[in-house]
Amino acid sequence: MLLLDELEDRLEFEDDWLNDELDEAIDDLLFFEEEREDELEFENDWLNFGGPSILPGCNTALVKDGFIAARKSVKSAINLLNRISSSNKTTEKNKWNNDRRFVRWFGTYHKKGVKRLLRRYERIRSIMYSPRLKIKCGKLKTNRANPITKTAVLGRNYKSYPYSELVVTIIHEIGHIVLGGVDFREHTEKALCLAKKRPSLARVNLDNLSYFAVEVGGINGV
Repeated sequence: MLLLDELEDRLEFEDDWLNDELDEAIDDLLFFEEEREDELEFENDWLNFGGPSILPGCNTALVKDGFIAARKSVKSAINLLNRISSSNKTTEKNKWNNDRRFVRWFGTYHKKGVKRLLRRYERIRSIMYSPRLKIKCGKLKTNRANPITKTAVLGRNYKSYPYSELVVTIIHEIGHIVLGGVDFREHTEKALCLAKKRPSLARVNLDNLSYFAVEVGGINGV
């Protein structure tokens, strides 16, 4: 019986190790794909502060207010990451672990995590300042994004969202425009679970990125 217990423990350990290795490989792949993107167009967009075009059919005031809050939240996330970033990894790890928001949405500290999160938020913020960005309010239920036309589409029920969820949705869909990717987990509880079980995936999952930014930005409801 003892031997069986030891074997089960060993298999569980190896399974966790393989999952961690797979998660890190996915994170590396996504990060290097981002590195290969042409950054010039995004750098040029920093000079444009007009914001996106909110297309006809939207509640312009509501969407504009949600977008401004989304942009401020992303900026807050960048500022916080810059504050904890350090060449001394022990110092950086301690700052990470002492802020429950990092642990809540991204799980355990990783030596590459801060740098990569910074880069992802900076890319989201960059497109948020681009006049080429468009926000559309669709007739379908689902929210979605079109990276080719740089359009974030809010589903038809967006007016009934709690304000914090509207801001999360705007960040999430704009994130798809510049980061691409798939949604490993969506909605609050699943995003929190992902941070606990698969931190490497949480760092690239757009709901985790969005909820973290909104909480750091001080939007009530997260």
